[in-house]
Amino acid sequence: PIGVRWVFKVKRGPNNEPLRWKARLVVKGFQQKYGLDYEDTFAPVAKFKTIKLLLSLVAHFELELHQLDYKNAFLNATLNETVYVNLPEGFESSHPNECVHTYVDPKYKNKKECWKLKKALYGLKQSPHEWNLEVDSAMLKIGYTRLITDSCIYIKTSKKLDESYPTLPISTRSVNNSNYFANH
Repeated sequence: PIGVRWVFKVKRGPNNEPLRWKARLVVKGFQQKYGLDYEDTFAPVAKFKTIKLLLSLVAHFELELHQLDYKNAFLNATLNETVYVNLPEGFESSHPNECVHTYVDPKYKNKKECWKLKKALYGLKQSPHEWNLEVDSAMLKIGYTRLITDSCIYIKTSKKLDESYPTLPISTRSVNNSNYFANH
């Protein structure tokens, strides 16, 4: 099993007073082994030239631009590989239940309680890839077509000749991990 750790964060207000306490369980992805824990990690990112062109079209045709942000995006991606993680610190299993598995280490033959992941977690090397597959499947299902020149851009043309150009940057390197939609 792969190790996990808790990441704690305090959201603070304008006067530095605590507003919310957040906890996120993160997988220690550096412990993953290629071929055993994951196969593919590639996730496309919208080209900056395409984003600039999209914003130029929005300005030129006086379109509305809407921004969406997926909260906890990776947590919505279904895993295609079998991944086991150690139980997090503070979690004690006094009785077996359906979510706790016993993993037998093939090298040392020792048994260890762990979780089998169904969905991606932050820190997994394949999380961006799995999330991209989810988004791509959803966009194609609702009638959008992926551009050949930029696989992060989807177009859907209506019978009224109105067009919308959603772009789906996956990486924080392009437009702060946000999604943009332009409509007439």
